[in-house]
Amino acid sequence: MSKRINIIGSGWLALPLAKKLDEAGNQVLLTSTNSNKVKTLQHQGFNAVEYLLGNNVDQQLLECDVLIIAITSKDVAAYQSLMSQIN
Repeated sequence: MSKRINIIGSGWLALPLAKKLDEAGNQVLLTSTNSNKVKTLQHQGFNAVEYLLGNNVDQQLLECDVLIIAITSKDVAAYQSLMSQIN
């Protein structure tokens, strides 16, 4: 059964995971902080949007069956902001 899986992040861990999830027939959305990388991901066939940790979360990121957070950050306040928007 296909699921909508959104991944906040698209780095060394998230991108290979996204590829496997996509190959398994899921709808995958990725984020990147870089607009050029968003375009590259879209060119590779992914649904991708720009998101910077600490900014307001676009509602489309939360409309999914599974949300995976695959980012690293030392900005604790920004991470806490993300967590408060998910709850």
